[in-house]
Amino acid sequence: MQISKYLLVIALTAFASSQAALLGRDGAYNASPSATPSANNSSNSSGSSSGGSSSSGSDSGSSNGGGEGNATAADSITADQLKQGLGAPLDCPGDTSGECADAEKAADGFNKSFEKYKITNKGDQIALIALGAFETGVPGQGTRSMMSYGFVYEYAMSLHPEEVKKLGATGQESPDDPSKKEVMNKVLALVNKDNSESFGALAWYLVTKTKFHNKITTGDSQAFVKYIQEGVNTDGPARLPVWEKLNAVLNKK
Repeated sequence: MQISKYLLVIALTAFASSQAALLGRDGAYNASPSATPSANNSSNSSGSSSGGSSSSGSDSGSSNGGGEGNATAADSITADQLKQGLGAPLDCPGDTSGECADAEKAADGFNKSFEKYKITNKGDQIALIALGAFETGVPGQGTRSMMSYGFVYEYAMSLHPEEVKKLGATGQESPDDPSKKEVMNKVLALVNKDNSESFGALAWYLVTKTKFHNKITTGDSQAFVKYIQEGVNTDGPARLPVWEKLNAVLNKK
């Protein structure tokens, strides 16, 4: 797939192949989920890549650190806000893959995922949209957050366990094994066929794999960088330009 001049095609495309876009394959989304216990456990560690640092402790979503700027139903993300915040038309000219999400589709996907996973803190919402603007993919890696296959498998099991089992997937498949690529991409396809589920992966990871749910202070760039570095275990400052643009639009008083 060619990198498009339209940011949304880059930022929010659910790649299921090894073709890459933007920054590269770093961060927690490439880590083994076995190193990242569920946030439902009181001693959850956030996702970490091999050799990288990880953070401990989880958030069940009941606490509301950084809760100022909490969103309500009236504060739903709009297509126009995404266009302004991402600085692009956010349409899909010439897309034949079916993977591109235009502004309307993206706004709908984000809003439904925020409702499902109770992402009511505006700081969390802005952080998730900004994060989605940087991820890329390898076989079996995908959704709008471009999680590694191990996390995609866990996410798929949380939504479609019987279908995953019918595929014979175990979560131990590796992109280095050509014989496993087909089943890996079929698992990915399960969570990409529905727009809200594909976008929902960002929120699912925040809630179940990090300690930062309802903890990303609205309008605080340092809080965003901390979430990226400790929760996703990748380069936070590199992602600040997109966050700053989104924050200026979505955090208007």
